Amino acid sequence: MNFNTTTKLFIICTFFILGCKPIKTTPKLKFVFNEQELEELQILRNFFLNDILELNEENFCYDFKERILELDASGYASIKREQVNELLNSISKATFNQVWDFKSETRIRNSLGIYEYLVPKKGSKYFRFLERNTKFNSQIKNYYNETMSSGDFSHSAMLNYINSDTLDFDLNNSDILMVLAVHFISICRDNNSQTTSLYDGM
Repeated sequence: MNFNTTTKLFIICTFFILGCKPIKTTPKLKFVFNEQELEELQILRNFFLNDILELNEENFCYDFKERILELDASGYASIKREQVNELLNSISKATFNQVWDFKSETRIRNSLGIYEYLVPKKGSKYFRFLERNTKFNSQIKNYYNETMSSGDFSHSAMLNYINSDTLDFDLNNSDILMVLAVHFISICRDNNSQTTSLYDGM
């Protein structure tokens, strides 16, 4: 990935204009990620809130579930792959490599040929961060185990998590919000109806 300074500055300025609050640096986030990485995670988090969900800090907790299920039912068609690629090009390669890797497979059944998509990078800081969130959150633990087992983002486990009415699902928790942001940015890039692919973490 090429680091595009102009694009990054544009995205950052847009988020400041929208007035999105800085991400709350939790002990888990701060333990795993360095300062630059945390700043760029903020960019990912803001894109998730403002561009994918089209929500803000005030209505996020109230409208999140309804909005994400609407997007899922529509196949994430409103989020263009190019939008997500532009976002990913706006963060440094070093930060990208601490979250994602690329995986390729042949899609003979729908004539897509070789299909490349994002997966969580094994041994990355993101996996360490996710693992640290499993200790006191049974749903995140299930999501982590399914993701580790498949090597892909487990969308079925994520939807089960969202649909669960447990105390584990706390949208005021910055750690959970970061997990949601990384997951759905990945899903929107590779699994929306515009790419005619299937959820790879099912």
